[in-house]
Amino acid sequence: MTSKPPAVPGPLPQPPVQFPGPGSPPGAVDALLGSDGFAEAMPQLLLCLLERRYLTDFDPTRWTVKPPSADGSRPLLHEIRALGRPPAETGWAAAVPHVLTACHSGGHLLSVAVHGDGIRHRIHWGGRRLAGTSRGSTEDFLQSQAGVLRAHVPGLELGPADSFEEGTHADLAAFVRTAPALALITGIPAPVHGRSPAAFQSLDRLAAAVGARRYAVVVAAEPLSAGELDRTLDHCRRLRSEIHALVRHTVGNQQGETSSTSTTEAAGSEPGLSTCLTAIAVFCSLAGIFPAVRPLATAAPSVLQLASIAGGPRNTSQTKGVSTLRSHNAELLDATAEACEKLLQQHIDRLETARAQGWWRTAVYLAAESEGALESLAGALRGTCSGEATALDPLRVLRLPPATLRTAALHGRILPLVPASGGMGHPLGPAFDALATCLTSAELAVLVGLPRGPMAGLPMPDVAEFPLSAPPPEPKAVTIGRVTDAQGGEYQQVTVSDRALNRHVFITGMTGYGKTTTAKNLLVEAYTELGVPFLVIEPAKAEYRQLAQHPALKGRLRVYGIGPDAPLPLRLNPFAPVASVPLSRHIDLLKAVFNASFPMFAGMSYVLEDAMLEVYTERGWDLHTSANELLGARPSAPDVAALTPTIRELQDKIEEVLERRAYGREVHQNLGAALRSRLGSLVVGTKGMALDTRRSVPVEDLFARPALIELRNLGDDEEKSFVMALLLCRLYEYAESRAGAAMPEGEELRHLTLIEEAHRLLRAARPPSGAETPDAQAKAVAMFTDMLAEMRAYGEGFIVADQVPTKLAPEIVKNSNVKILHRLVAADDRAVVAATVNLTEQQSRHLATLPPGEAVVHDERIGSAVLARMRPPEPLAVRVQGAAGAPAEADRAYLHRHGGCRRCPAPCTVLHLADRDRARAAADQALSPFFDRLLLGTPEQLWEAWTAWRSSVPAGSLAYCTYAQAARRRLDGLGAPDRGAEFLGRDRAARILARLGEGWLKAEHLDGSARELLSEIRADLNRTIGSRPPRELSGCATCPSRCRVLPLVAPAVQALAASVSACADRPVPLDTRLRQLDALAEEHLPHACQILSEGQSRRSLLYCMTVNATAATSRGRRPTPAMDAAVAETLAALRSETL
Repeated sequence: MTSKPPAVPGPLPQPPVQFPGPGSPPGAVDALLGSDGFAEAMPQLLLCLLERRYLTDFDPTRWTVKPPSADGSRPLLHEIRALGRPPAETGWAAAVPHVLTACHSGGHLLSVAVHGDGIRHRIHWGGRRLAGTSRGSTEDFLQSQAGVLRAHVPGLELGPADSFEEGTHADLAAFVRTAPALALITGIPAPVHGRSPAAFQSLDRLAAAVGARRYAVVVAAEPLSAGELDRTLDHCRRLRSEIHALVRHTVGNQQGETSSTSTTEAAGSEPGLSTCLTAIAVFCSLAGIFPAVRPLATAAPSVLQLASIAGGPRNTSQTKGVSTLRSHNAELLDATAEACEKLLQQHIDRLETARAQGWWRTAVYLAAESEGALESLAGALRGTCSGEATALDPLRVLRLPPATLRTAALHGRILPLVPASGGMGHPLGPAFDALATCLTSAELAVLVGLPRGPMAGLPMPDVAEFPLSAPPPEPKAVTIGRVTDAQGGEYQQVTVSDRALNRHVFITGMTGYGKTTTAKNLLVEAYTELGVPFLVIEPAKAEYRQLAQHPALKGRLRVYGIGPDAPLPLRLNPFAPVASVPLSRHIDLLKAVFNASFPMFAGMSYVLEDAMLEVYTERGWDLHTSANELLGARPSAPDVAALTPTIRELQDKIEEVLERRAYGREVHQNLGAALRSRLGSLVVGTKGMALDTRRSVPVEDLFARPALIELRNLGDDEEKSFVMALLLCRLYEYAESRAGAAMPEGEELRHLTLIEEAHRLLRAARPPSGAETPDAQAKAVAMFTDMLAEMRAYGEGFIVADQVPTKLAPEIVKNSNVKILHRLVAADDRAVVAATVNLTEQQSRHLATLPPGEAVVHDERIGSAVLARMRPPEPLAVRVQGAAGAPAEADRAYLHRHGGCRRCPAPCTVLHLADRDRARAAADQALSPFFDRLLLGTPEQLWEAWTAWRSSVPAGSLAYCTYAQAARRRLDGLGAPDRGAEFLGRDRAARILARLGEGWLKAEHLDGSARELLSEIRADLNRTIGSRPPRELSGCATCPSRCRVLPLVAPAVQALAASVSACADRPVPLDTRLRQLDALAEEHLPHACQILSEGQSRRSLLYCMTVNATAATSRGRRPTPAMDAAVAETLAALRSETL
């Protein structure tokens, strides 16, 4: 007996499962939970819940959004005013998660805001105290937050903490309160993995996308407790276990035939839903979340045959005589349930990560100036914050009532969210009962991460890490600052030992960043702590003059300068060597000074050297022994000054040297003009007062006491470098002389010299401009750099300060032991100094961002350069006045320009008035009668001439200065400066006349003391001039009035020469010749004849006239024997008692 198997029924179309809506009676919900269709729809419900699809088309009528209360605590915020440039590879992406983890405090909500006002963008970080859970104040939380930020973000600068409505945050609050377009955004921000992901997930990208439109992004992140996190994690794990049973199940069909007929049919039912799934179902029911669900209808045909019995297992058996068995099995996959399982696993992974990093319930509020701006802002935020994990909960923009959003944003609140039809919370826990997203710290970092690139209004300087330790101070050391870091913390003291100072210091940096303050502190510390005097050479400005008001230097610091505002006038004769220094070496140094300061063309230096040698030798100096026989064993300072050459005398000597060298006319003119113009610029105006002088400031006042030399009134750089080079040479000579007198043991620091703007003297080599020019200048600079290195052995330490290291000779930077580097912006400058202290590239770039008062310090004891905050300048109690820097006890004898200045009550204070051309001519004319009668006139005649002049000039210093200068000019006219004895004799005579001028300016009448003084002066002048006459001519030795008549004769010698010579050549009787000479005197010397009208005085006049005129004629032609005989006869007659 056979039987046919029944036809397998195909799948029947089934209508969608209909879910009861919100507010349905409990019985309807229970019936739903027990239906087969709901079991099949459960994965879809769970997926909607995990992905929060109910927010995609958010229906406010189905939900209750509770507005936040306006009372309670409000956020306190810091504005980020600056932060360091982030690493090139990752930016701040790796640092911000650590900051957030450290800020994950159970007691404070994290508040971050970004505000753009169309011009600049501001970033604010802060927090708000959570009532009932906080264990500390908000100020403590902000302090901790700032510390963590600074630890992870070098170069961070935060503004003061203010509430949302105050300070720099007031603009942000005002904008949020009035913005027309507001929204809230939910979803998971996630990092993008791959090549340079951080470059595209940064606030600077957001700011650039929004552009000039006004906007604000306010983030409120509430830290969730570990217990809350653990409960959510356990819940997700149970859900995953339960949903796993719905992912796959197997259906089968067996048919068999036997001789007997029997049918067995069994049907199974779905197991009951778990508690977790039941809660999900209830929540979805209350919230109205019901996706359309149909049974499986798209399987393969063989599977479709089994789908009709998919509700449970069914077995049918028929037995006949012939047994046949057929079996059909199929595994059904619920892809939705599988997706739920994977989604749950990803959430579990996030929660496990959150256990280590922190779990935040985060709300993000957007505000913009218009709807278009809001769309742009939301799109930019989605673009910068979307990553792989964002698919778990995509970023969605929600629109709610503006008042609700404003209050929440302004007060840092998170909006609660529950179904409108019931009070049941989210199945995953209370953390999800809000219009917010639960994020890990890494995810939150994507949202609140710091900018990687530039943002308008936010400085981002390069910041580097430096060592945070410095060697302990030595017994003899000065403190210059403290070790600091990029966050502003201060640590150990940074000290410099006396040995390090003796090996020189290099300070560099831009103007206004602390270079001068550092140098001042070094000088003051060395003087007060080590007792080391110093010299400052300041080519520009007058900043170091303030040191005169320092308590340790007040009344001790001497400030020298050029110009009328100098406390002490600078006098510096380049030709005055330091005692015990060989003269030949001084000349070599002086030649190097000219080569280093002025451009020298081919041949100029040789002419200059010859001229320098001659101005020394013609004054009696022996270049081999460096002695002058005219001075004796113990010469006085005035005598040495009288025989010391000056720049003007060097200038006058140039033409003689060129004539002797016999150059071609064009070469002669070019060399002469070039040299005279260079030297001429040094003898005019205030420069001439300082440099064209016989005396110099005593070296002990410059180098044995604290001293400052200001050169700001010299406008030309070449002239500044000339004076600086002169000072350096004098220092070198003094240090060598000092060391010879008492050589210290080892390298003992004895003096410090600070050279500001050292490139004026120690400049780097210039490009060649000629065949010989660069060699001379480079050679001179090399000599000076060698001098600096050599003076270390003499206990001379140098502080070289300059703004531009590339302008300096490389040896200066290389050979300095201590290097203090303030802010440098130029790449070439940074490269030079970074190579010498072994800075990394990042540290080198950090030099361009150093704030005022910070510097990178390196010396031999500091292995790696440290970042130091230098000591601030000490406040001065008294403002610097004009008299500061001129101690009362300072010796001003160095201001004497010649012997006549010896008795001056106020040296060089009125010289500029007495030395004017008109004043000189008037004084010479007015004092001529007085000087004419000085040696041979009666006291009454002299007093009459004196009072006539005295009545024409003001009393005081000007009267003395006018007299002394006129007396010196009168002495200079007595004879040509051919020998050193003449220079010395005239200067001594000027000193004698100074006594007369001082005494008679005080006298009111020609009393006995005035007469006695005149008698002494005449005797001293006769001895001085007579013993060493200005000119020793044939006949001078037997002169009856040796050199007393010469002042009257000297002005007319050239005019008388030809006439006297002709008279001597005529064969006439002696008495006729004498009458002819007397007539010549009346014609050419009427004033002298009036004074010397009769007797021996008249014969002395004719005698001196004949001797000088004959000598002047003999220079042009050789005299004949007859002329010599006639002259001898005439002189003999004039010497006799009667004619």
